[in-house]
Amino acid sequence: MAVGERHALVEVFVRAGEDVVEMISRSAAPSGFRDLVLNRARQLRSPALVAQMVDPLTDREMEVLTYLPSRLTNAEMAERCFVSVNTIKTHMAHIYQKLAAPNRTVAISRARELGLL
Repeated sequence: MAVGERHALVEVFVRAGEDVVEMISRSAAPSGFRDLVLNRARQLRSPALVAQMVDPLTDREMEVLTYLPSRLTNAEMAERCFVSVNTIKTHMAHIYQKLAAPNRTVAISRARELGLL
């Protein structure tokens, strides 16, 4: 959890499945990051979020999205995702388009509004 919190990897825990989310909910040490993970897991079960996005983000786009608030460079994200920098740029362009965001800062804000981060 500490590493996930340091790198804002909410989606990693949510996508790990219900067993992991349940284990996090039972953890004795409440934290803001723990609450983010649990809130995101609840939102994914809500049909309202899906209705807000005409073209939902792919799994890989969601992974890249989770790195955006950490302010990693494109090269650092590419290294973590085991892809090229150009692939990261393509994912980011798709994220910006789907979130109707002109840049990274707006994309982060919009993703938070939608409960994606």
